[in-house]
Amino acid sequence: MLTTSQIIVNTLKKCRVKQIFGTPGTSEIPFLSALEEDGSIKYITAYLDGLAVGMADGYARSSGNVGIANLHATQGTLNAIGFIRVALRDHSPIVVISGLPSHSYELVEPNHFVYGLTDILRRVTKWSWQVNSKDQVAWALERAIKISLTPPYGPTFVGIPQDIQVEKTNNIDYPLHNSNFLKIHTDNNELNNVAKEILKAKNPVIFAGRKLGISKSQKELSDIADKLGILVISEAPDRGPQVYTVNLPSNHPYYLGYYSNTDDVIKSVISKSDIIIDIGCKTTYKRVVAEINIQKTKIIQIDDDPLHLGKYYAPQYGIYGDIKSNLNSLLKCLLNNSVRYKEEIDRRKKEYQLLTKKHRKIITKEVESIEFTGNKISPIQLVKAMQKSLPDGCCIYR
Repeated sequence: MLTTSQIIVNTLKKCRVKQIFGTPGTSEIPFLSALEEDGSIKYITAYLDGLAVGMADGYARSSGNVGIANLHATQGTLNAIGFIRVALRDHSPIVVISGLPSHSYELVEPNHFVYGLTDILRRVTKWSWQVNSKDQVAWALERAIKISLTPPYGPTFVGIPQDIQVEKTNNIDYPLHNSNFLKIHTDNNELNNVAKEILKAKNPVIFAGRKLGISKSQKELSDIADKLGILVISEAPDRGPQVYTVNLPSNHPYYLGYYSNTDDVIKSVISKSDIIIDIGCKTTYKRVVAEINIQKTKIIQIDDDPLHLGKYYAPQYGIYGDIKSNLNSLLKCLLNNSVRYKEEIDRRKKEYQLLTKKHRKIITKEVESIEFTGNKISPIQLVKAMQKSLPDGCCIYR
């Protein structure tokens, strides 16, 4: 016989959870006791509820594993709801586990109770569930983790009443963690049609979003750009989602950097493009590129979320499914059909390599012209200061 809290710990261990970030309260005492007794999962305490979710979010983004946040009942969960919403917006795989009031005194509405907490959380998560019996605990946790780690990634919520945490059960067989899920892949015949459309273009451009980095598809992007001579622009880091992935090295021969509506080179490239290949980003939504006329530009959109396909502009082709595998297959289709377009590809390669070199010189000159004046340091001053003081190959974590 195991207590439900012990089953929670065992389930997290099966799912390879190594640490939990939390701000616990009285409703979580049985769970914390089981964690301490087991000793294999580290519990990292945060001073504020939002910080616990933020730490779990940061861990998930940097590691690619699920982040676990433990919050206290109503107060803790609602205090952190803005951070949970950010994880939903940025497709960060986190699971929020909250202790809830015991069923025995839920009726008298204690201070840490609010009616419909799981319903509130459904608006800012991919999935939200309150455990109603001891036999649901393992199932609910494993399902939450599986949903969070299934593209498009995002947060889930599991609420576990305190009295259920101390119940004992013999039902400890929960095989969900052994299930295998196949990646969604677009039909190769359709990808072949997309490849032909791209190859016919004179000035194709790739917009690379945060999901490209999340799906670890940087090599596929680099191969497509290198072999086809296609310019790449990364999603603007200050528009909507927080960009936290690096899609290409800054010195890549076809990379123009992050989108900016003050960058004349990037604006010119977009305005002259006849195809935009949007890979997992929001760069083409109207508030960002409103001043650039792309109404007549063909758009090919690649995303792992069907809700994002055609959300901002109507694409000629919307490719839904696993981004990495679809890019791999698309590259093969492009290469299989590229022979007759070799002259045009070679022209682009020569022209675009000169353009990106010129663009980097313009940016370097702008940075070099910045002076360290004023009472407050500006972002560009900070960039210049780091450039001058940090050694080559230095990585910065925030």
